[in-house]
Amino acid sequence: MSDKELMKSIPNSYEDFVSSMTYWMGRDENIRVKILDYLRAHSDPTTSDLLGVLWDCLGVGTPLELIDDGDSDNITNVPSMRATG
Repeated sequence: MSDKELMKSIPNSYEDFVSSMTYWMGRDENIRVKILDYLRAHSDPTTSDLLGVLWDCLGVGTPLELIDDGDSDNITNVPSMRATG
């Protein structure tokens, strides 16, 4: 299976995810090995999991997640962001 087909097989994959992951896997063998190792070790990975592996390889930092602050009455309110991990 090609890297592209492998990324497409991730249950919640999307076009930009597939493009980005295959770009970096093709550009850097170390990234490709770490992603493949992660897939071998985890039977049900998500795109967020794999992006976390990629970001770690690139030294970008911890992925962010949206946090519901509970203020749904204020339409100008924007969910907060915090590092996961």
